[in-house]
Amino acid sequence: MNLIEIAGTSEQMRLPYPPAKEHVLRHHRLTLFVPSVNGTGEIPVETRQHVLARCREVLCVMCGGATEWDAMGYWVSQTGFISERVTMITAFFTGDREDILSQIVNLCRWMKDILQQERVALEVDSTLYLV
Repeated sequence: MNLIEIAGTSEQMRLPYPPAKEHVLRHHRLTLFVPSVNGTGEIPVETRQHVLARCREVLCVMCGGATEWDAMGYWVSQTGFISERVTMITAFFTGDREDILSQIVNLCRWMKDILQQERVALEVDSTLYLV
């Protein structure tokens, strides 16, 4: 597998396949949900931007690209009805599904810690996981 360096870090990431030169079929879809609030209130803009940049970079490296959009998220918590801005980042991929998802789950765990979340949402092939 190809190894590439992550910009601004000493980390390396495995590329599951060489960059596409022709049309390529992607068999799987994943979406990361990046929240804007946590238990203490609004997540600082700088922190959230750092997380978004890292998520974009990881998905582009692993999947060859990503699409991002803003949405509103809603749910009921123990304290009542919650609504917040959420940024969704989607990528399509092929290759070793378990290997890629293992790395994405690690990214979710990192995101959960940085953003001080109980859980973060990850959708894979129309199934939602709360990591």
